[in-house]
Amino acid sequence: MPDDPTEKFDLIEARVVDLIIRLILLGLFAWLSLAMIRPFLAIIGWAIILAVALAPVHEGLARALGGRRGLAAVLLTIAMLVVVIGPVATLSANLVETV
Repeated sequence: MPDDPTEKFDLIEARVVDLIIRLILLGLFAWLSLAMIRPFLAIIGWAIILAVALAPVHEGLARALGGRRGLAAVLLTIAMLVVVIGPVATLSANLVETV
């Protein structure tokens, strides 16, 4: 450590400036990251809700399949795709018929 008080002050000032620059860059990075993720927040929220809601179903299905968790995941995924795509396909077919 320097013995001169002005050198100590300069060293502290340099550290404070360095800290401020790092905090500003960290805040800018966080803001830009949030701005980039913002369009996907609703999708991420629904994914979390579905994952929590379907976890017991997955566990029960895996237990029924003899502990084969991968097969349970595949079957649950197919079932959820049918639940989502089925009504969309029906609505699309009805829309095509009316036009």
